[in-house]
Amino acid sequence: MTPTSHVDTLCCAPLLPTRWLKKGLTKEFLNTCVDICRKCHNVVHRFKDNDTLGKEYNTLEKLLAADYIQRWIAYARSRPAPTREEREAHLKLAK
Repeated sequence: MTPTSHVDTLCCAPLLPTRWLKKGLTKEFLNTCVDICRKCHNVVHRFKDNDTLGKEYNTLEKLLAADYIQRWIAYARSRPAPTREEREAHLKLAK
């Protein structure tokens, strides 16, 4: 996911639901993930449920091609960058 102008810690978002292990997929395959900020991760899960994400949007390219995600990226990029004080306060809260 394209990072937003806001400083946010990145999280590893799996491209496939981990409960799919029962379907015979390996842990290595399921651990394929993308590093995205928490806000973007939340938007992805508001976009579609886990099964749909795993079946239809299981690559970064497919996610980025979705209109809903493109609108979020445009919105996030339009937001002003945080001040140094805001970034430092955010980092303190993350600890």
